[in-house]
Amino acid sequence: MVFSPCIILLAWYILDDPFMMYWQYDNLYEYGERKICTNDAYRGIRWMNQFNDSMHYNSFIIGSSRSDFYYVDEWKKYLGETASCFHFNQSGDNLLGTLQRTKYLYKRFDKIDNILFIMDAEYLEDMKPHKRHLFRQPWQVTEEWDFFAYNWECIRAFYTIEYQKRVWGITPEEQMLPFYYVPEYNEVHKCGAEELLESDPEAYYATLTGFYRLYDRSYTDSVSAPVIGKQQQDALEQLHVLLTNGNTDYRIVISPLYNQIALNPQDLICLKEIFGEDKAFDFSGVNEYTNDASNYYETSHYRPKLCNIILKQIYD
Repeated sequence: MVFSPCIILLAWYILDDPFMMYWQYDNLYEYGERKICTNDAYRGIRWMNQFNDSMHYNSFIIGSSRSDFYYVDEWKKYLGETASCFHFNQSGDNLLGTLQRTKYLYKRFDKIDNILFIMDAEYLEDMKPHKRHLFRQPWQVTEEWDFFAYNWECIRAFYTIEYQKRVWGITPEEQMLPFYYVPEYNEVHKCGAEELLESDPEAYYATLTGFYRLYDRSYTDSVSAPVIGKQQQDALEQLHVLLTNGNTDYRIVISPLYNQIALNPQDLICLKEIFGEDKAFDFSGVNEYTNDASNYYETSHYRPKLCNIILKQIYD
């Protein structure tokens, strides 16, 4: 029997399941090991479906990877005993993705008690659907049936030279500090990074390279250009309708990014007009939190200790 090369390649992809999409897993990551990144939102849907019968989720954290370190156990302190929480994040997320995933949640669950949104200016501005396999929204949350397009992007990525070098060990694996993953919460804990930051922060920051290396920020205070136009405002108003109709308690956090570029005041006014003065909180720009470089893992992500401070401020 002659097998087409295409069939062989497809069978290898499905059996190997590099993005962990087809087979059942107890944990998507072994302790401190991750060769190929998975799509965060798709991973979230898998764990949500796997654990919901026992967890009965009713509260969700939505954002990009910058929302990763708002830990469930800390958030629950402000929500009450009945809260059952889950991270529904997506790397490289944007406002369009947030709207799509929020719509999905309201279709998926009868009652949503709490949502925490983590945003920033770039996040609010971007209304384009991502096409790359790691960043695109899963077909379950889009309003179109793109199952085959989604899988095709993953297959194409797997068979690129870059990925195959990693699969066959030609490209050395990135050395990562130990971390652990909590599937029930879809939550990553960077325990190795935290231990090194506490014991020897200089050694930790010396390991950062390229885009992630901390840089001098002694420049003139800057403010982003307005990013909320008609398209963004329509999306935000749709989000508000969902939250209001669902009788959901929610908070919107504008992240304290390392670049210290402040959200434009017009955008903050727009957020407060749509959602309310007590729902949108801006931590961007130059302030006591962004001035402290030790609050950051690198230039893109801030640490749990700063997330905890923010949670206390927005709920107390």
